[in-house]
Amino acid sequence: MKYSAIVATLFASALLIATHDSRAQTQEAQPSHRPTTSPCLRDGASVRAPIELAFGVPGAAGLADFGGTPSPCSHAGFSLGARGGALIATRAFYGAIDVQGNASGSYAWSDRTWATLSLDFVRYRTVINASVITAPIDLGATTLTVNQVIARDSVTQVTVFARVLLPTESGMRYGRRMGLEPGLSMVWAPSTNFALLGGLSLPYSITVSAGDPVMSFTPRATFDAALRVVKPFEILVGIEARAGLEALEYLAPRGSLRLHFARVASIDLSVMAPLGGREVTLARGSLTYAMRW
Repeated sequence: MKYSAIVATLFASALLIATHDSRAQTQEAQPSHRPTTSPCLRDGASVRAPIELAFGVPGAAGLADFGGTPSPCSHAGFSLGARGGALIATRAFYGAIDVQGNASGSYAWSDRTWATLSLDFVRYRTVINASVITAPIDLGATTLTVNQVIARDSVTQVTVFARVLLPTESGMRYGRRMGLEPGLSMVWAPSTNFALLGGLSLPYSITVSAGDPVMSFTPRATFDAALRVVKPFEILVGIEARAGLEALEYLAPRGSLRLHFARVASIDLSVMAPLGGREVTLARGSLTYAMRW
């Protein structure tokens, strides 16, 4: 009986392996749903993406990708990261440090359509002034983004997206913030080691409370250049501009160092700082681990 069980187990294992190999050969024989040439495909690196760091909306930096430019390339996967910013006004004796822990996941229906859900699962904010010090820890914002490719050739891809800001911020005790952001992202990649990425979007947010609603409309644009000097490393430099209804919100240079490994994984260190405009935050930075395919 013992030997019969062993023989049966070995036979079942052999059958499973043979079935798996047969399916793998069949899938390899079938044509891929992805195009043979695309500005998003390259050897030894994950899909192309711009610098994924933004100031969010006025007075609320870091809202789970709201006010940021998404990748123009269809992908599935996930990311986990930390983002933060600092504001220091010495003369007014005021300072603020804001840190978010962010997790996101993407699902692709095809090489033209995909969606991303992003959540700031924890937000820590310290405010210091002449009379009070506060340091609450709360649940942050959530966004849902749907992307659709509208134009593509061997070196260029253009994608439209719509992002919704969901009212999940537990730190807003007496109100709820919601938002909608339509936009466009694009990539031009004449080679596997160099690409230009850009984006335009129209973030609109509204905070509803017992008083009058507070609305914000801040059109923004980004432009990044990505260069892979050594195969695992990619350097990105760019600039972001955001305008308000009355004046320029900021003009912010930004940069990122991205390490690619295991074909679909990357670690990204990014920083940006406003040079002019009404934005008072000194700088924002992020460290992100992502797997995208």
